[in-house]
Amino acid sequence: MAALAALSQIPHLNALNILQATLQHTSPSISTYITPLDDLLLDLASSSSPLAPGSVLEIQGRSGSGKSALAAFMGMTTLLPPTLPLSLTRTVLGSGASAPTRTVQLHTGGRGKSVVLLDCTDSFSLARMHRMILTHLERCLAAALAEDGDEDTPPGAQPKWTPRPSLGELARDAMRRLHVFRPRNTAQLAATLVALQGYHEQEMREEEIGLLVVDGIGQFWHQDKAALDSLAALTHIYVPCSSPCSSPPPLPLPPPPLQSVLTALAHIRSTLSPLIVLTTQGLYPLPSPSPSDPPGLFAQHLPPPYPSPFRPPPNKPNTPSAPPSPLKLTHHISLQPVLPTAFPPGTMLEEAVRDEPSRREIVGRQRAVGVLRTPGEDGTSYSVGRFEFGIGEGGLEVE
Repeated sequence: MAALAALSQIPHLNALNILQATLQHTSPSISTYITPLDDLLLDLASSSSPLAPGSVLEIQGRSGSGKSALAAFMGMTTLLPPTLPLSLTRTVLGSGASAPTRTVQLHTGGRGKSVVLLDCTDSFSLARMHRMILTHLERCLAAALAEDGDEDTPPGAQPKWTPRPSLGELARDAMRRLHVFRPRNTAQLAATLVALQGYHEQEMREEEIGLLVVDGIGQFWHQDKAALDSLAALTHIYVPCSSPCSSPPPLPLPPPPLQSVLTALAHIRSTLSPLIVLTTQGLYPLPSPSPSDPPGLFAQHLPPPYPSPFRPPPNKPNTPSAPPSPLKLTHHISLQPVLPTAFPPGTMLEEAVRDEPSRREIVGRQRAVGVLRTPGEDGTSYSVGRFEFGIGEGGLEVE
């Protein structure tokens, strides 16, 4: 009997659990290709918290802070392969002379995997993603040509290089691995996630999902809350009856709709092991921040069971404790846009007008500052560091 009792304490793992654990511990860390952020993640890897397959990253910030742009950039670098062989034909402008075709390796710095995007905010643009990939490929080609050199070009001549396949064709080929869904409520979001594994088996047999993005996971929270409040009010309605009949107890409420979403995400994490990115609104600044908290943090407005590992929301009086979240965050980024500082008191109109060009430049550059954090083993948080990036017409502008 003692032996049976001891055996019952051994955890049971199926093949999918073992595969997922193997991927998380043996796969190389995932690069975001944002040098300051990768440097922070590299430091973090030494403390056994790298960004790896199966990691769950939350990006939080106000509207316009760059959440969707950062997620789209991570999507682009997931779609593109690490390198692309290009055949180039050189034509010297003014002479019409052509050189023999040569092949160069375009170092695009990608992962060559598929991306699943659930666009809850209905703001994702396929045209913008195509433009982002095309701009990135143009920069990579310019870097490859500058590194490779061109000794055969006559002095003063301007060579024109024609790639085959074209950069536009390469961008469209990468976007074939992008799968976009647009749920309209939490039920559709949960149903899409539940059906994702079957969709992967039927429609993506030759593809590996490297990144799963839920852009605006809290988009439907207000309408869910209104529905639950209305249902809670109905549970207290009863038909009066004669004495000694007493009022029936309130009916139990269904679990929060977000519970199904988080459960489905946890299942996807354990079976397919993609990097999961969730974007949420930063509605309220962190109240009473501790001295160790960096500026620019937000309180988590989504209620349990949504994971809040840094500062869980307090339980309301006379309410049962919230069940643990089925999904755990491994990394968190808080974003703040870089804005001009406020004019100090007593600033004269002439001074404000004189300072206007530099302030317009700050706004036009559209830069954002991010704070990367990870949850500690003891339930506390620690700040890893800050990084900065720009947002332009072609997407993120990174080092």
